[in-house]
Amino acid sequence: MELTSDSSDDMHSDYCRVCKDGGELLCCDSCPSAYHLHCLIPPVKKIPEGDWKCPRCKVSVNTF
Repeated sequence: MELTSDSSDDMHSDYCRVCKDGGELLCCDSCPSAYHLHCLIPPVKKIPEGDWKCPRCKVSVNTF
């Protein structure tokens, strides 16, 4: 998992997939998506330890 603030050397999105705003974002370890902690459902209170998969990637993994 990575928390970024508009990093240009990163392949992750510079805006939240939910609200489309920038800032400090939690980056998915499986795709380029990034999210604000408070935009996730349910909201995340602190940065998760280890690898983190966004809701879309979690669904993709669980459907196979």
